[in-house]
Amino acid sequence: MTIIKMTTEEIDKKWTPKKIKSMIAKAKKKPEDKSEIVTDDDITSGRVRKVGRPKKKFPKKRTDICFDQDVLAGMKLYFGHGWSAEVNNTMRKFLVRKGLLKKIEP
Repeated sequence: MTIIKMTTEEIDKKWTPKKIKSMIAKAKKKPEDKSEIVTDDDITSGRVRKVGRPKKKFPKKRTDICFDQDVLAGMKLYFGHGWSAEVNNTMRKFLVRKGLLKKIEP
């Protein structure tokens, strides 16, 4: 692999605004290649694999909640990294014990 070093003056001469505009105009004239676009049929047939995490059966819902500063600091100190997930688990255990929630198996 060869690395070409250019000075800013050389770059300015090679890539003038006029040349850049003509390249953009030329690209806009070309027909759009739709062969690379993935459709739902490609995904369902298995020709293309979806990337990313699989969807959860019960996704979490983002919400805002206000805690007193000392309570928040105490939770972060007690639970450490991932404190919000631990608070969620603690609340779930409490609500299951009170009979307000059914225990959900992951």
